[in-house]
Amino acid sequence: MDSERRGAFATGQYRLAVERWREGVVLAGEHGDLRQVADAISGIGNVAVSWGDARTTLRLFGAAEALRERMGSTMLWPLDVAAAERSMTSLRQTVGEQTVAAGLRKGRTLSLLEAMTVAAKLSNPTGEARVEAGSSDGLTRRERDVLRLVAEP
Repeated sequence: MDSERRGAFATGQYRLAVERWREGVVLAGEHGDLRQVADAISGIGNVAVSWGDARTTLRLFGAAEALRERMGSTMLWPLDVAAAERSMTSLRQTVGEQTVAAGLRKGRTLSLLEAMTVAAKLSNPTGEARVEAGSSDGLTRRERDVLRLVAEP
């Protein structure tokens, strides 16, 4: 599954990558693997910057950073690290260091459920919303249930 997400992202199949990362959050959450959850949140953030959504990227990167710090973990996959570095370089050039710092701070305050809600509302470049009908946060019931269980201390 990891290679499928990364492959979809690397070949510009962003919608597929986001869907796979969301599925990965649920699977990782069911197994209590918060490192994988943080990596998926960052992956979705990389898609957001590719789609020109700096605000979402920064919030997701900040949330993933905070989650990793709480776990004492880092991003493990070199391709993920490289993609995040490219995204951050691009953001610093386009929106500036102050905006980047403020966006990351805002993201660090998000709960896991809030971060996934931000990720679920990410829109593709054509403006087609990802929010599911009847869901105010864009998450499925299963996604919300798993995230609540994972987020419990």
